[in-house]
Amino acid sequence: MLILVARLLPRAEYGTYITYMSLFEIIQLVSNIGLFPIAQRYVTDCRINGTQRQLIKLVSFTSLGRFVTLLAACGGLYLFSEQLLGFMGIPAARKSFILYLLVMLGEGVSRYLDLVFESLLLQGRAQISIFFRTASKLAAFASMAWAYGGITLDTLIELEAVTAAAGLGLSLLMITNYLWVRSGKPPATTAQRKYALSEMFGFSLRYYFAQIIGMLSSGDAIKLITARVLGVMEAASFGFSYSIYVVMLRYLPAYLLMGMLRPLFIAKHSSGSDFTEINNMANMVFKLNVFCITPLLAFLILYGTQFSSLLSGGKYPGAAGILVALCVLLVFQTLHMLLGLLAITIEKAQSALYGTILSTGGVIIGVYLTKDYGVSGLVAGLLLSEIFWCAAVWLSFYFTGVRFRLDWLALLKFIIVTAAVVFLLNKLNLPPSPNPMQMALVMGLVLFSCALLTYILKPFNARERATINRVLPKPLFVW
Repeated sequence: MLILVARLLPRAEYGTYITYMSLFEIIQLVSNIGLFPIAQRYVTDCRINGTQRQLIKLVSFTSLGRFVTLLAACGGLYLFSEQLLGFMGIPAARKSFILYLLVMLGEGVSRYLDLVFESLLLQGRAQISIFFRTASKLAAFASMAWAYGGITLDTLIELEAVTAAAGLGLSLLMITNYLWVRSGKPPATTAQRKYALSEMFGFSLRYYFAQIIGMLSSGDAIKLITARVLGVMEAASFGFSYSIYVVMLRYLPAYLLMGMLRPLFIAKHSSGSDFTEINNMANMVFKLNVFCITPLLAFLILYGTQFSSLLSGGKYPGAAGILVALCVLLVFQTLHMLLGLLAITIEKAQSALYGTILSTGGVIIGVYLTKDYGVSGLVAGLLLSEIFWCAAVWLSFYFTGVRFRLDWLALLKFIIVTAAVVFLLNKLNLPPSPNPMQMALVMGLVLFSCALLTYILKPFNARERATINRVLPKPLFVW
């Protein structure tokens, strides 16, 4: 879908669409008023320790709350749409923006239900919901483009509004089926925990404020800053690169397994497991992510220009440098995700708050750098923000007695592998516009080289290899 939309829409319309999506992500976060942390922390806890009635009440209340908060946010955007679009430099796009508010509402509620599914250990239903919305949107876009030889921004958003409404209907049907038709939890027989709103919001609001401050240093905020300061053309180029980054992030192990890892970590902590065990799990997941990032980073350093040109149909060949920087950002984003997961697990919301306050300094530096370096300065600000956030949370853990330890030696081994592959394959010349087969062959060569060197250096210890092999059909993990 990324490739299709980037190729079909003119650059200015694509920049406008990127601006809409960035605004949606920010509104999604701002409008949740602490409901996200409740779904992440207390829905899982209630599934383990509460009654079925408590679970139904908690899920129903928070899901209705999510709809109401999104409706209020979209209503505010509708009232001030002219002023907002004028400020962003796209005043002519009001018609499509008003329709996009329906996408925000339907997709926003669906994403919250996805989070609820994951917290209930219903990852299958979450994936069905996500796949249905994405596949139906892709099918609608491709069909319209094939039938009419192209697609406009207005038509694209009309189709997205329809698919978002259908996806929301499916999610509501599945959550209703689980809670009321096929109860997955027997009635409680012992004294149960009370889930008071004051207790839940006392924790979640601290985490919410941390998320709000952290929004200032997010990629979506950077896209809006790019559109406002540098124009929608530059926003289109950065948005294309950032969309590839989001795809890479989404398919990393830590992100794919987050719906399972979060309740698993919380359950282990609730059962009194030693923090060392949780630390070891986090380390293993971090190394798995870096293991996947290593060949991506080496490939983009070597052939990023050809790759971005191939995907965009020649529209954004200059995105290569941004892609390399964003690939490095993936490493820090992985650490960010795991530290954030630990903060939720051990209920250290203030740690995340300290991190997000400090991380805004990175964006300030990035905005300052735009005067001389344009979008590259903003990307440097993103990297600094992640470094500041991770350092602050890590130090906060340390001063409160939580000793999180990272396997630095393994990280060094991955850096050596990346540098060695880039050095060895640097002389392999590709034509300026390689075809997909050539690009696939080169990517295969990079993967093989990284796999071989990683096998030699062995960044994973024997216990981690055994743990990973236990979930594989055969013990194939040898790194």
